[in-house]
Amino acid sequence: MPDAPLSNERTLDALVAESLASRRVAALLLGCVGTYGLAAYGVVSRRREFAVRIAIGARRASVMRLVIGEGARLVAVGIVVGVAGALALSRAIRGLLFEEAETDPLALIGAPFLLAVKALAVGAIPAWPVTRIDPNA
Repeated sequence: MPDAPLSNERTLDALVAESLASRRVAALLLGCVGTYGLAAYGVVSRRREFAVRIAIGARRASVMRLVIGEGARLVAVGIVVGVAGALALSRAIRGLLFEEAETDPLALIGAPFLLAVKALAVGAIPAWPVTRIDPNA
């Protein structure tokens, strides 16, 4: 029936993006769990240090800033190394890309930004209990 109306028409790009959306969300959630695990381990292993800092007069907010700041430095180093590596390897992967620029600005800026926000947000979760440490316990 050549005169039949089309419904739910989409481009191939939209279909591919839709099919990959759940995998991308799953990868992001898996990354969040891993980042949380590393941050929590780092906080738990330094629990006594934080208790001593609070006992000798450090404000709880400054201890939380210390924990988040250390995570932020690690994230910054990871972003610099990752973007530098992506730029250095962009010529090598040129043949693997289809109709995409090897130095896509959205990928080189958007992905690191998203990962930095994710890492800092997830890293702040284990930092919160640090502010509740009782130095007398």
